[in-house]
Amino acid sequence: MTRIALIATLLGLSLTQASAEQWRVIEGPKGDVTGVWDVKLSGNAISGKGSARDSNSKSVTFELKGAIEGKTVNLDRFAASDSRSCKYIGEAQGETEIVGTSICGGAQGPWRVTRQQ
Repeated sequence: MTRIALIATLLGLSLTQASAEQWRVIEGPKGDVTGVWDVKLSGNAISGKGSARDSNSKSVTFELKGAIEGKTVNLDRFAASDSRSCKYIGEAQGETEIVGTSICGGAQGPWRVTRQQ
């Protein structure tokens, strides 16, 4: 099996068609930032839009763009309503979970995704 086919199999992706998913996201050391990302997967490319809310009910909307390489997921958050750019780096843990780190405005913390297909 080629590397791309293996990646697609591990992440439940289609090699020929783009697919849409909703990701439930938890960020921060105490999990106080929660969000929903609507992403489109096309080959190893990821794009989409997201929204998040912190424990003080402050919300933010943004766009996402990134890629999957092996089991590693790299995403950038941009065009955010709070003007903060973020970098997300994670590793797929089976078909429905990604675990990693978010870096926003120089602050770093845990990041976890549950994929809703």
